[in-house]
Amino acid sequence: MPTTVTVLRNARIPGRDGLVDVVLDESSVVALVPTTTSVVTGPAPIVVDVEGRWVIPGLWDEHTHMLQWSLAQARVDVSAAQSAAEVAQAIGWHLGVLPESDDGAEHVRDVVVGFGFRDAMWPDRPTRALLDEVAGPTPVVIASGDGHCGWVSTAAAELLGADVDASGILREDDWFDVSRRLDRQGESDLDGLVVVAGTYAAARGIVGVVDLEMADNTRAWQRRVAAGATSLRVEAGFYADRLDEVIAAGYRAGDVVPDTGDLVRIGPLKIMSDGSLNTRTAFCRTPYVVAPVAPVATEVEPVDSGVELVETGDTEVEPVETVVSTGSTGVSSTGSTGVVSTGSTGGGTTADPHHGALDVDPDEMKQQIVRAFDAGLDVTVHAIGDAAVHLVLDTFEEIGRGGRMEHAQLVDPADLPRFAALGVTASIQPEHAMDDRDVVDAYWEGTSGIPFPVRSLVDAGATVRFGSDAPVAALDPWATMAAAVHRSRDDRDPWHPEETVDARTALAAHARGRDEVRAGDVADLVVVDRDPFAPGEPLRDMPVWATMVGGRWTYRA
Repeated sequence: MPTTVTVLRNARIPGRDGLVDVVLDESSVVALVPTTTSVVTGPAPIVVDVEGRWVIPGLWDEHTHMLQWSLAQARVDVSAAQSAAEVAQAIGWHLGVLPESDDGAEHVRDVVVGFGFRDAMWPDRPTRALLDEVAGPTPVVIASGDGHCGWVSTAAAELLGADVDASGILREDDWFDVSRRLDRQGESDLDGLVVVAGTYAAARGIVGVVDLEMADNTRAWQRRVAAGATSLRVEAGFYADRLDEVIAAGYRAGDVVPDTGDLVRIGPLKIMSDGSLNTRTAFCRTPYVVAPVAPVATEVEPVDSGVELVETGDTEVEPVETVVSTGSTGVSSTGSTGVVSTGSTGGGTTADPHHGALDVDPDEMKQQIVRAFDAGLDVTVHAIGDAAVHLVLDTFEEIGRGGRMEHAQLVDPADLPRFAALGVTASIQPEHAMDDRDVVDAYWEGTSGIPFPVRSLVDAGATVRFGSDAPVAALDPWATMAAAVHRSRDDRDPWHPEETVDARTALAAHARGRDEVRAGDVADLVVVDRDPFAPGEPLRDMPVWATMVGGRWTYRA
């Protein structure tokens, strides 16, 4: 079969002068030649005049939850709420416009699901009673913006078999279990939503995603490709509950998943080491120092993390025990410093220090990593707090092999050079800094760590990759790059401007190291209307004209 040759005529390459023709086939960029001298031999090419637009490498979102992102688009958006009362009001308004049953009787509706609350700075606390007041017999579940907790009404708790206290809040594993139950709709309905999400992603220049959904992603993407989800390359991640299955199937990192047209490959084992900032479960050396509302704690058995924690006002660092999070209402340690991990709403206070919690026993984490590596699989570990970051780096160092870390939102300066030295890739989400800047300033004010480092990681020689963690942030690489380059949104002053990077660095982080189109590159390309490297370019609203995967158009404006 003859090779199809495509020529993108009159193209511009950011950072270069003049117009070029980009010549490519189904697999790679064959050549870049000045437009005035362009000569293509062989079969007649397909010529597309891009009329002076800029051609850049295809963009990857290195951290997504594709099903959750798809579902979030159809859920009640409460992200603008500034209090628990406002969330309840928004849910009440939504319920008020839902239709009653055909016979006019009081209609007990299906589960109503909201998305996007961030309660870290609220002046009031969520309670089950507050939600019940507006929900009545209708089951209501509201997922937090960071994906690490949910607010559940009594009717929803009964329907879903969730054990929830008076706060109505489920956190970490308890929430993940309930969230998975919410997703058990018909497979064809869910797959259709993801097909639409893939089309949207292509319209923003995305050519590939790492899907870290808590699901059987290999089988899910086989179905989705069959249903028409062919606009993206996918690396399908998995969690420890499927490690045995993946190993038994003989998969190794990067293997093509059968029946996916070479679009879907085996991604990494993902391990959750700690929680999140907004949920106040990220594991930190310095305690969270502000509590807008009173914390609640319950006791569980502490474990020794081996990480040194600091109490506010201490001048000496002493090793303490920490805890593994095991329940929805929080955890507490009875170790040497009395570290407390709060419950449904609270941060900590100086008198009641709160360092967050680990989601996995450190020894168990190490064993899982070793098993995956021995089977030829890749590993990525979620670590947000600086204590978790340090622990994960220690674990990779002990094993003697680098891997990948998701988030790294608070990093001790001493740990920055360890990323490059150990070969640990930093997979980060710069837009989270824009969402969390006020929460960081309130809760992590006394930390010695660097919040949301980007420039510091780059300068330290780390391999940096960008993603969204959609639906935590929008599935939009231009928002991510804007956050990295400008460290601002909504006309606010730049936040920690010392951590900004230039647009070329941001592009490379979103394009797997490719900062411009070159001969020999894979034929995954994006055509945009403006020069992303132009001084003062805002990036966030970048118009995308076309996207191509493997020499095939997946989006044309």
